[in-house]
Amino acid sequence: MTKDDRIVEIAKGLGAMPRLDPAWRSLAMVFTFDGKYPSNFGYCFTGDGADDWKPVSNREDELDDEVTGLRETLAEETGSAFSQVLFRLERETGRIAFDFAYEGKRWEVTPRNVAEVIAAIRP
Repeated sequence: MTKDDRIVEIAKGLGAMPRLDPAWRSLAMVFTFDGKYPSNFGYCFTGDGADDWKPVSNREDELDDEVTGLRETLAEETGSAFSQVLFRLERETGRIAFDFAYEGKRWEVTPRNVAEVIAAIRP
């Protein structure tokens, strides 16, 4: 499977997550690799305001497998495996954007920085 095919499958999987608020308008999900398999966190946004977000996480193995596959495919192409990937989706337009971190944890939420991280990853 190509990297583009994997990205399409990941976008479909993200939009179909069972724990996603039915009224979501946009979504930001971060997958972090500390080992072979990813952990994840994200936020769905239901409007245009500052307090219109809800936390969400993925528990679907198939989606984790697709993200892991994307990591492996890109590592084969570039020689480097990302440590984190951020996916941003906009429901109405179908737009997807993604960003990678190759060292450390660029998007890590703590009680002190939750508002800043949400603002930074919001689509």
